[in-house]
Amino acid sequence: MAQPVLVAAPAAWPYAAPAVEHVSSFSLDADYNASFACTFELEIGNPALTKVVALPQVPLQGMWHVSVWRNGDVVSLALQHSPLAVGALGTDLVGNLTLERYSDGAFTVVAQSTSRWATVPQIDPVRQSCSSGFALTVPPAHLNDPAQRSVYRLSFKLHRPVLQPVAAPVERQVGRVARQLGSRDAKQLAQISPDTHTLAQPHDVRIFFPHICDYGPFELWTSESLLVASSTYFRNLFASDDVEIVPAAHGRTHVARAQAPPKIIVKPFEDSDDETDWLVDVTLDPLTGGPNRPLPFEYKQITIKGHEAAYTTWRAGLLWLETRYIEFAPLLSSFSGANDPAERRNEELEAIHAENPRLPYPASPKSVYRLATTLGLSYLPDEASYFFYDVLTLDTAPVELFSDLARDDWFWRVTVRSWLVKHWDDVKGTEAWTETMRRVSEGEIEGAGPAMVELLEEVGKRNNVKP
Repeated sequence: MAQPVLVAAPAAWPYAAPAVEHVSSFSLDADYNASFACTFELEIGNPALTKVVALPQVPLQGMWHVSVWRNGDVVSLALQHSPLAVGALGTDLVGNLTLERYSDGAFTVVAQSTSRWATVPQIDPVRQSCSSGFALTVPPAHLNDPAQRSVYRLSFKLHRPVLQPVAAPVERQVGRVARQLGSRDAKQLAQISPDTHTLAQPHDVRIFFPHICDYGPFELWTSESLLVASSTYFRNLFASDDVEIVPAAHGRTHVARAQAPPKIIVKPFEDSDDETDWLVDVTLDPLTGGPNRPLPFEYKQITIKGHEAAYTTWRAGLLWLETRYIEFAPLLSSFSGANDPAERRNEELEAIHAENPRLPYPASPKSVYRLATTLGLSYLPDEASYFFYDVLTLDTAPVELFSDLARDDWFWRVTVRSWLVKHWDDVKGTEAWTETMRRVSEGEIEGAGPAMVELLEEVGKRNNVKP
């Protein structure tokens, strides 16, 4: 059995390692499955065997390494992490640990174990200390390795055996619905791997932001398989020749262009997440990107230029694709009473982010909606619009009816209009509505005519309905 091991973290984590030692795969999905594999060399027949393999590219909480040691005829292996809080990696989970040896062109199983825990890590009631990893023992029959040194692969998986399925709405509706996404399980899943999109390996797609505010380049990492499975846009993009391929450890190169898919363009409206990108501290926050450095593996690159979309929006969206968790930011219009609404909103965002600093900053529902509809993602636009509808107030709804997004997107405009019609008796006498009407009549709001006509028509229909 792969029991939790109670060991002290070493004073220094050894990162130097031969090329064979690396994290070869990682995956995370919304059904609470997190797994990764790493390969390394072992001289398992050595009576004095002792080895530590650092795994700096594991995108889970904590700093991970593998320890292997031999005591007589017993070889023990431990997958360990730096100290974490009880339950930091989840609750009610099953862990699988498998060791394989490479021979004759294939890996064969040497040892494996499965255990179930109420929390990971868990507390030892006797020692009153927290577990720091997982261990297994290699059977003595495998100690006589005919090769002096062999390549081994250690695979680890955490998953929840029973999880209620996530039910997404079949079709869009205006108004409050039973929100299935963003649940406690989804948030917990997001928290066990908050760094997954900020580490280069083991991903194969880089989303590159050449310039954000005055900080320089940011980057996010993901996998082609996740993007292709998520939308037709990405299926068309990666099937075409209009994609940038960066070869291993060399400068960037472009493949020949064929008929390109639609360009990703998201207008920087007033509630854009460009307002919050500057909050990410590139000197202190390891979740941000770096320079366009050469890397020892080939990958595909999507470059986000200018104001096409924000880093904050992309990171929140990528995390949602994997975990179905997203934290939405409050609307800028909800701070209209403050002396400096943008500054007050940023203070609120900082406070929310401080509660879970390794998760992405909250993303504007408007920006998420625009990006998700542009990319053709299913259900995420609904999540954004449901949140938006739920947080509308008597003060914000009149402003939002004439926002740029409501003007340009029919469904978003219907969402605001439906809220206003439902609460019309309370809305029409507010200062917010009076001020909005003044701005409309004086021509301060561009393109306000159609939205105003549609609203009054809907209000008229409601008033003419007989019980």
